[in-house]
Amino acid sequence: MSKLSHCWREFVTMGLGAGRNGQREGKLLLHARRRLSEYLDLDSRLRVLDIGCGQRCPAVSAFTAWGWDATGIDISHVGVKPGVSRYVRLARAEGWKRLARSLIRELFFDRPFRRELFRALGVKMPKQVDVRLMSATNMEFADNTFDLVYSMAVFEHIDDVPAAVRAVNRVLKPEGIGFIGLSPWPSLIGGHHPAWQNPDEYQPKDVPPWDHLRGHHFPVPFYCNKYRERDYRRVFEQYTRVLEWIDGPRVGESLVTDEILAGLPDYTADELAKWSVTAIIGKKLE
Repeated sequence: MSKLSHCWREFVTMGLGAGRNGQREGKLLLHARRRLSEYLDLDSRLRVLDIGCGQRCPAVSAFTAWGWDATGIDISHVGVKPGVSRYVRLARAEGWKRLARSLIRELFFDRPFRRELFRALGVKMPKQVDVRLMSATNMEFADNTFDLVYSMAVFEHIDDVPAAVRAVNRVLKPEGIGFIGLSPWPSLIGGHHPAWQNPDEYQPKDVPPWDHLRGHHFPVPFYCNKYRERDYRRVFEQYTRVLEWIDGPRVGESLVTDEILAGLPDYTADELAKWSVTAIIGKKLE
């Protein structure tokens, strides 16, 4: 698939589902909040880090709206408000095509996304959020800074996962908690093709399921590290104190046919159908 075709499909997906995606994101954040209440005093002013906050900054915005002292980091120039200086930096760093995509998304799709996100959360969108240009593998924060380190569907795009996990452990306070959502490579969304973002609502005819494992005829223009769940488990258990592994939903089980399994002998049916896994971690002390 050409970059132009990928961008077109991405924009159509965002446009048709912007409000629904905002609602879905809000529900995911509320679920995370419920689980975190088992480990942290959420009524206190927590110092929170959102790794890979993304162009729409949903999590760091929600954390700020909840009264937490939240910071988001990303390797791209992101933010919740339009700004000429940010657009100039984005164009210089990532090119005019990326700037054009961001402008179209912000102009047409971000408003319904954020409206439904904060409606689901039941809070007002903050006017400003603290977002910084920074890599997860080279964080510029002092040791023992954060009560909570949060990340969702980001670590699969990090090339040096052990370095990022070590950095998370370093910046966590001794009593801090990490909540890291992962999309393993074998999952239906592992290749991150936009056509398979919401398979319960729509299943494409032109991009076959698990194409990223079966020839990768429709690649997307960004990096995935191809980590399986067992790879994440090994790294997190080596460098952090894992408190809990939470299995995500099973998606696309009806598509895991005998033909699919025969063509993918290195993968189990469970790996193919498991959408995500989340690691709840504590700091591993030296």
